[in-house]
Amino acid sequence: MSHLNARAESTTRLLDETIDILQYLRSHLAVIANLDEPDVRLEQALQSLDGNLSQSKVSLEQDLCKIQAHASRILGPRCFIDRLPVELMQDIFHMVLGTNEKTWFKDSIKLSHISRHWRMITASTPTMWSNFDFSIEKSKDDALCHFWTFLKERVRETPISIRIRGIYDQTAPRLALCNLSALEAIDELAFCIEDRSSSKDILNVDYSNLACKCRSLSVEATRGGDGSLADILHLFDEVEELTVSGMSSFTVGDSPKVSQLTKLALKDLSRVHILDILAATTQLRSPLESQLEALYAAGVGDCEWIQHLRCPNLETIDLEPRPTEPIFRFIESCTGLKRVDCDVREISELLELIKRAPNIEHVALYDEIAPLYDWTTHHLLHPPFPHLHSLEIWDLTLTTETLGDLIKKRCLPQGHPLSEMDKGVQPIDTLKFCWRDNNKSVDALDLEGNLLLQDASQERSSIRRFNRTYTELTIKWNH
Repeated sequence: MSHLNARAESTTRLLDETIDILQYLRSHLAVIANLDEPDVRLEQALQSLDGNLSQSKVSLEQDLCKIQAHASRILGPRCFIDRLPVELMQDIFHMVLGTNEKTWFKDSIKLSHISRHWRMITASTPTMWSNFDFSIEKSKDDALCHFWTFLKERVRETPISIRIRGIYDQTAPRLALCNLSALEAIDELAFCIEDRSSSKDILNVDYSNLACKCRSLSVEATRGGDGSLADILHLFDEVEELTVSGMSSFTVGDSPKVSQLTKLALKDLSRVHILDILAATTQLRSPLESQLEALYAAGVGDCEWIQHLRCPNLETIDLEPRPTEPIFRFIESCTGLKRVDCDVREISELLELIKRAPNIEHVALYDEIAPLYDWTTHHLLHPPFPHLHSLEIWDLTLTTETLGDLIKKRCLPQGHPLSEMDKGVQPIDTLKFCWRDNNKSVDALDLEGNLLLQDASQERSSIRRFNRTYTELTIKWNH
């Protein structure tokens, strides 16, 4: 910068000298103005001076414009934010983009249009272009065709996440314009199907341009439709994680790619061939994730497959086979579980259920219920299932004493003259007995005249379960 400093000093001296000359002229012009007679030579000299000054003014203005334009080019990037290191600018840009996937790409484009310097930074930052969410319904064909070349130049080998929305019968042909095969590294890929089209209709073999490698694949159906693992995976290689949601029916199909999955999440599916899926996905490293809220299984063997399920939202479980350790582990993993019916028939099984699911609100038991009202004998420090408000009992040989202990300890609230309920225990408000016609123990009880039931309503009905007919007695208290 020393040569520029010297040049500035020289220009400054010249300006100072020019100012001195102008001041000298100004002082003498005041004297000349007082002359009574005109002077021809002086008049000519003044006219020449006027011309020179006018020409100098124009020339100076032109030079000033050039200097200002050049200064704006070389001094513009010298504003505070542009003096920051490029790495810090990239961090700031990522903070501006935030976590909103739908606007990430558009915001990156806006940042690139701020200045030439910012465009250079954004173009050299592949991660700014690595999250693309768009609707094929709203995209123009020409722009969609050329876009993938632009995207490839921006992201290069950086893993990218792409979400394609607006897919239905009329717009599905536009998937042929999405050249996913041009991209080298797709980390996450999602398709949002917005009508009842099946996955086979949408992701059909004609769209070879969609064929690519991706680690995580998601197919979201907002209005039902059918799908299968094979149909979804046939265009995509090296898929490790798959999420499927919203379909009416979901099966396996025939594809060797199914066995390569290491993570599978099923959400909001009406009918799922769960056993076939578990048999086909032999490489699952983690449990199959599902958003199921209720799980019913009957006639499916010993339920060993349940150890491969993870259902964080499960509230109800109804299994026909006797509980095994995998079933108990599964029950324990469902922290929001409220209702359990898993054919508990022995005291040891009931004690294990008390340990694994202490906060359930409804339970169905078979044959044994003693720990519910006589917990100290079974080495329990506190009453089991303190939040229980509904109890279902099957095929139990009842006695008046057993029924009385159960009602006094678990059904009559504190404050009732006959209650023996401990503090911190919620009273059971619905007690249901189910027995076959050959079980006379309930009929032998004097339920109508029982003082413990005088505040409760009773209702009998006939139900069919396990290919047998049962009598169902429902006793309700209005606590």
